[in-house]
Amino acid sequence: MTNLTSLLSRLALALTLATGAGAALAVPASYHVSIATSTLSGDGYLDLALAGFSPATAVVSNFTGSASGASITSGTASGDLSTTAAFDTSDVNYLDQLVHFGGVFSLDVLFDYASASMGAGVDDSVAFALSLYNTDFSAYLGAGGALATITLTPGLGTSFTTDGALVTLADTTATAVPEPSAWLLMATGLLFVSAVSRRRSR
Repeated sequence: MTNLTSLLSRLALALTLATGAGAALAVPASYHVSIATSTLSGDGYLDLALAGFSPATAVVSNFTGSASGASITSGTASGDLSTTAAFDTSDVNYLDQLVHFGGVFSLDVLFDYASASMGAGVDDSVAFALSLYNTDFSAYLGAGGALATITLTPGLGTSFTTDGALVTLADTTATAVPEPSAWLLMATGLLFVSAVSRRRSR
């Protein structure tokens, strides 16, 4: 009976720790992006895309700038820049918004991605790219490719690259404050550890 109780205690402890570990792997990161288009004129498209093999999502909100019409989405992208747009890495996905150049566009991007490496030889980075196109998507504007790319890599953090000088980026990631449920989970785990230790010392 003692062995069964000990086994059940260990299983409960393992389950508690596994649940806590899964929650800890989600890493939120937030950025404010500004794109100055005073060197451009006329209309074109602001193109946003998220790609990667690690499970990740990106939510774009607080868009400002001269835009017309609804956003055009493909793949698993959803929503609209006038409200909130969402992306995930389950498929290649894009959002295109018709804009009028000459002013400043800004938006906030909130990422949630897996912080654990997927293993040797696997590119587990996640990339969010911003591009400007002409109206028929035949040429990039302001750069020879993606105007800017935010790359999140487990274990290495975030890198930001830009082709051109139109984009500025501010890291607005807030320090995570544990939720009450996280404190309860941790306390439960500690109680199980204490109970197991006490049984072993008898």
